[in-house]
Amino acid sequence: FVPPPEIQGISPAAGTSLGGTAVTISGAGFWTGATPSQRSQVYLCLDFAAEEGCQQILAAQVLELGEESIIFQTPSHLPGFVDVGVINPDGQQDFLGGAYYFNKPPVLTGVSPDSGPTGGGTIVTVTGSGFMSGMKVFFGDAESPDVTPASAQQVLAVTPPGPHGLVDVSVENPDGTPDALGDLFQYIAPPNITAMYPTSGPE
Repeated sequence: FVPPPEIQGISPAAGTSLGGTAVTISGAGFWTGATPSQRSQVYLCLDFAAEEGCQQILAAQVLELGEESIIFQTPSHLPGFVDVGVINPDGQQDFLGGAYYFNKPPVLTGVSPDSGPTGGGTIVTVTGSGFMSGMKVFFGDAESPDVTPASAQQVLAVTPPGPHGLVDVSVENPDGTPDALGDLFQYIAPPNITAMYPTSGPE
């Protein structure tokens, strides 16, 4: 008797829809043969049991294959949940329904206000979509010291100190997916008094 594969867990359970996330399937009964036809195959499906919307993980995307774990690199995929399944060469299989979530990448559409002092400290509303908890906001190369979610499409970011002039604004989700808009925020230098005329007046 050859036991079927058993999937016990998926880690991490989410990643960018752009692909490239290393995911570990832990379990037992995975086949590690010398050729692809003798190895367990991994599938991502909208409905594994119904064999709908299935995408096979290619051999080149399998990073490690063991009897108790499989590490693979996710392909690009539409945002949303997928079933994760394993099929052994003898046809036996197992899957976890909705075990992995493809995150929508962030899209930055604007900021308000779009200017502030070079010393930083301006509270800026950053607008867009696909923002995740823990997202970072950058003004030029400098990261905002404080980012607070305001809604599903907005976060409040405090500007760090920056050089006089226009800088790009960029966002980065915890899964590493970024987006940016060029020359979106202007740092304004404070007035600099170098001389005063006249230097005296009537008493």
